[in-house]
Amino acid sequence: MSHIIAGFVQQQDQVVKLMLALQSAKFDEKHISSFYVNPPGQHDILPQGGDRFDSPGTKDVLTGVAIGASGGSLLGAALGVVAIPIGGPFAPVLGAAAGAHIGSLIGSVSEMKDKGEIEVGGENVLRQRKTGMMVAVSVRDASEEVEAIHIFNTFGAVDIESSAGKIVDGDWHDFDPLTTPHLVFQTSLQ
Repeated sequence: MSHIIAGFVQQQDQVVKLMLALQSAKFDEKHISSFYVNPPGQHDILPQGGDRFDSPGTKDVLTGVAIGASGGSLLGAALGVVAIPIGGPFAPVLGAAAGAHIGSLIGSVSEMKDKGEIEVGGENVLRQRKTGMMVAVSVRDASEEVEAIHIFNTFGAVDIESSAGKIVDGDWHDFDPLTTPHLVFQTSLQ
């Protein structure tokens, strides 16, 4: 594993200029990588597609379904008892079933988390990487790190991050798009 500095640029010509500047500063071409980072959810890590088996904001949904279904079935059954003269003897059963269904829908939606909403131990509040062209370079020491960060800033890179990994022959083999980036310098795309 080596220390890696990486950042995002908006346009392909910025990628080329940034990579040439890193090579001019004596960074080994084999230890420089550029690639496109897909939007979250589209990294195609799993065989069926996507990046995760479950969405981070939906981990409490089953609890919401259970609470909503039980509450809804009780309410539906109570309303069904009142409706026996109109609906007959099956009104409480139908009312309970309808109430459970509606309650489970309401319960599941009420437990979903929006991006950034606070949840205990949740991934939903963790920062994700931007989508776009990433350039990365392997650095050997602190002076190379400072020089790389300066070059990234000079060529308009945003969300410059520090990471660990292995770049071999221009390919960052162990890059994980789902890890939380450790920013060393943060700017925003204008």
